[in-house]
Amino acid sequence: MEAAFSRVASISMISIFMDKLIDFNHLKEVKTGYFKHCFLALYFVSLLFAAAITGFIHALFPFIFPFTPYNLAKKVTDGTEKYFLDHKR
Repeated sequence: MEAAFSRVASISMISIFMDKLIDFNHLKEVKTGYFKHCFLALYFVSLLFAAAITGFIHALFPFIFPFTPYNLAKKVTDGTEKYFLDHKR
């Protein structure tokens, strides 16, 4: 019985994830064009990659990059809110 419930729960989670995975209206919703969205998405993902690398180094050596991962993540959050979320209002 427990296995059946687990299977139903995981199928529900997959369907919820899939609903959010593909959205053909995404560019309209954030009111931006393809190239601007592409440029900003690549910019933000490069910041996240840098945050991951500096965060890994900081985890091993806490005296290196003391606030760099946090500052990079904040830059991504602030930037996405500025360029995308504010446009939805």
